[in-house]
Amino acid sequence: MSEKCRSQEKEYPGIIKKALTEFHSFYQKRSILHRELKATGELNDEKSIAERKQKLTVIDALSRRMDILCGIFEQYKEDGSLPEASFFDEPFDPEKEATTGQPVPGYTEFVLPDDLEELKKLKENLRIKISKAENRLEYQSEKKEEKANLMPEGPKRAEILKRIEEMKKQKEAVEYKIVELK
Repeated sequence: MSEKCRSQEKEYPGIIKKALTEFHSFYQKRSILHRELKATGELNDEKSIAERKQKLTVIDALSRRMDILCGIFEQYKEDGSLPEASFFDEPFDPEKEATTGQPVPGYTEFVLPDDLEELKKLKENLRIKISKAENRLEYQSEKKEEKANLMPEGPKRAEILKRIEEMKKQKEAVEYKIVELK
């Protein structure tokens, strides 16, 4: 870390330092998990599939927590606001969060803008993302191909299906909000 970064880091309040430290730690853990995931190989036996699925759920939990931590830091930079001190009261355990399936404390799901034009853009973006994800399942490519090439069962397919389901729910929420604002 450079001297400039160190001196700037000392200027942050304790809770922001804690958020940055936790983010850095989770970034390293996620990187290690990605390496381990790659090392599991491409076998589709039950053990490999279970191992990949477990690693992917922990990676997902870490990524969601990192998004929150990044949001805390961005909010602090933007307007100087600090998160509630209770946010760090209970240590975050990605293994526990991944197995319970409970959302991360303080994790805000999907915040919709109040501007009609922004909502329309968001709806179109979600439509495109859903289409690309569905194409990945059917053609193993984001674009339609001449011949279908279905993605085999496994953790990657399950992850894409889960993402599609989530994006469809988000798109529906956007559509309802658009109707409200009209």
